[in-house]
Amino acid sequence: MISDASGIFESARFHQLDVFLAEPGPELVPEPERANQAQVDDAFQAHVAQPPRPEGDAAPYLELALSNLPVIAKPRVEPKRFSTGREPLEIARIGAAWRISCTGCGESSPLVEFRWQVLEQTVACRC
Repeated sequence: MISDASGIFESARFHQLDVFLAEPGPELVPEPERANQAQVDDAFQAHVAQPPRPEGDAAPYLELALSNLPVIAKPRVEPKRFSTGREPLEIARIGAAWRISCTGCGESSPLVEFRWQVLEQTVACRC
């Protein structure tokens, strides 16, 4: 669809919108220009190889001035482990349910339906 005009219409004045939409289109619709793939590739390569530069007396691009910013990083917390190398708590799937248990004494939380619910459980550990 080709548009010769545009307009802004208030929601209470539908009559103006109807008149605007009833206007006929152009008498002669020009055929759109089509580019073949080679023309598109050439134009793309020319743009990639030569980024646009200011023309004439325009000021050149300025270099970015970066200040020395401090490194912001959250240190990774290593999980606590027993001398055997095992972690103190273990999440396991039991059938269709989940539980968390102590790897030292074997005490376990009640079974829950979803894995994320295990993270809210506590274990009454004896070790």
